[in-house]
Amino acid sequence: MANLNYRKSLGMSLCAFYGIITLASIAQIISNNYGLYNPTFSPLIWVVQDIICCASMCFITFNKAIQPNKIGKLGSGILALFFGLFTINIFLSYAEINMFSFLCHYFNVAVGIIELIAAGLLFYSLRTWLPVKISAFLYWIPTLCSTFYISKLRMASELADKTSDWTLFQEIFEASQTCDNIALAISILTVVITTVWIVKKPMANHAKSNPIDII
Repeated sequence: MANLNYRKSLGMSLCAFYGIITLASIAQIISNNYGLYNPTFSPLIWVVQDIICCASMCFITFNKAIQPNKIGKLGSGILALFFGLFTINIFLSYAEINMFSFLCHYFNVAVGIIELIAAGLLFYSLRTWLPVKISAFLYWIPTLCSTFYISKLRMASELADKTSDWTLFQEIFEASQTCDNIALAISILTVVITTVWIVKKPMANHAKSNPIDII
């Protein structure tokens, strides 16, 4: 029963986390491709995403059924903190305030690196199916790459304004889009694999005793 509660609690948290990321990413793609972006309402998609992601990480951190070790709590706590700050920053943006404006262009890259490390700590500590661990962690790699390319876009834009050559800007933008599409595919895969892990039958007792087996 304890194993079932653990599986449901952790699995549903991960499905909520990666599921809302998937939905928000798809909504952004539709908005960009069909010209539906609205500066007032479109950012609310990211608000919903960040709130649910923050809540999911908080649930993993403090839920008694999951009980990650100190390393896992550190990882999930860092992710929860960042998503909480992102939510606040979006609301402040309506007042044309950016709480990170005093930081350099590569701040987002630094945050991406920290998120990658935090995700590694979290998924290393969790007792879950190995494919779930791998897929959930891999999501953060193309996300970090996309963040790096986006940090280059402003400089490429300034260069294009001076030279009237937008080739470099377009190449960097397409590279960031490719990374985003890869991250989207991995997030979908993570939701599918996690769902399979939740519903699959528990292993037999003799199989559970094998120390190299993962739930």
